[in-house]
Amino acid sequence: MFGEKAQNQVFPDDLQTFQIFTQSDKLDILWTGITANLVEESGKILVAGCADEFVTILFQNPALCSSMAIAGNDKTVGRSIIDILLKKNTLIGIAIENGALRTFDSLQNFRSGNGKLIENCQKFTHVVANQSSFTALSSTGDVWTWGDPRYSACLGREILCESSASIPCLVESLSYLPTGPIKKISSGGYMTAALTEGNDMYVWGGHPGQPGILDSLASDPIPINIEGADIIDIAVGFDHILALTLERRLYTIGFGHHGQLGVNSKQQCQWKEVMLFPKKGQHIIKVYAGYKTSFVVTR
Repeated sequence: MFGEKAQNQVFPDDLQTFQIFTQSDKLDILWTGITANLVEESGKILVAGCADEFVTILFQNPALCSSMAIAGNDKTVGRSIIDILLKKNTLIGIAIENGALRTFDSLQNFRSGNGKLIENCQKFTHVVANQSSFTALSSTGDVWTWGDPRYSACLGREILCESSASIPCLVESLSYLPTGPIKKISSGGYMTAALTEGNDMYVWGGHPGQPGILDSLASDPIPINIEGADIIDIAVGFDHILALTLERRLYTIGFGHHGQLGVNSKQQCQWKEVMLFPKKGQHIIKVYAGYKTSFVVTR
């Protein structure tokens, strides 16, 4: 792990370089958020940090970690998303129920099952959110987005009368890619990334008036080339990205004011390899990104 202390989630101070925080024969990061992280260790669910109401729901229902998402906006950066948005009549949550998408305007409504079903013939398997948009992955590897029209670049598609920002619509440029359909999505800040079955990475997004993490970051998904390597895992934080190559080499890019890049740098405009040295015979198998934190799992 490296990055912001964030409510003393794991360590009391920011970490500028990689540090081991737990060891187990079976370990997985289920959820990474602003105030807390959920970890599964040897079949037991643990909370690191200060659990808000949303994290509490996920702790009580770990299976929801990949099928429920909550979005923020520019007015809630650095504060509790839950505390602010529950006071507004605003769409904040999405959950997948039997492959269908359902929206909730409060966590109370989620607990009571009072949500609105989104009509769509697709069967969805995973949903993620960033500060202004939602992204859902279907069982066929198609990507659908919707959200705040003020941040249209985060949708990765055109906003038209027949495909408005407020309803899930297909990101057509991610269909029929040379290396196959999308198998994973990750989102944070004002960016989203997608990974194909053939290990190619695509990124899109951006905030008007703010510098992008990638020079070419735009509303159209762009392919990412990291020394020609195959990418097998990706993770997007608020303002940084992690990528793991087939050779188990870890790369990061973006801002690192809290150490989230793992290279003791405030900003990386180019992909930089993070030199980690796992135990003999081990290698990195997964990467995760929280708000301003980063995690890797080795085996």
